[in-house]
Amino acid sequence: MNIVLLNGSPRAAGNTTEALKMLAEALPAGSNVETVNVAALKIGGCKSCFACKQNGGTCVQKDDAEEVLAKVVAADALVFATPVYFMGITAQLKALIDRFFAKVDKLQAASKKVAVIAIGGTPPPSGQYDLIAGNVQAICAFLGWEFAGQYVAGSFQGDEAKTAAAKKEIAALAAKL
Repeated sequence: MNIVLLNGSPRAAGNTTEALKMLAEALPAGSNVETVNVAALKIGGCKSCFACKQNGGTCVQKDDAEEVLAKVVAADALVFATPVYFMGITAQLKALIDRFFAKVDKLQAASKKVAVIAIGGTPPPSGQYDLIAGNVQAICAFLGWEFAGQYVAGSFQGDEAKTAAAKKEIAALAAKL
């Protein structure tokens, strides 16, 4: 299974990165897992110029999005992972998602399982997590993908009990992919 983990965190050692490490460790042996640190890449937002619709799905912007989108198209499973700064996914991850527009035909033709990891300063339940999961569920519905589940939490690093609970919940999410 080819699994792409899209890390929308600009913090290299934050909760989101740690959660993705836990997820990668819990995935079945033999899985081809690649973490893409979206925030470290140069990805411009969609300009709505529709040039991609004229030229076979290639965006006119020359940045890192095309390479990442090729990985997304080829993936069997996809994880959107984001810290929550203010009621939604990070701007870096949103820029990449908006660029899905160029590849929508290929994305709709490829079935995928999709999960969300969202970690914020506020522990659940909180409307911010509902917004993020709802957004990804809407993307899945539009593209014909299967929403496999989510892990949402407040910060857990530095708290042994919270970290142990996170590992358990993330392993359960990995099993759904």
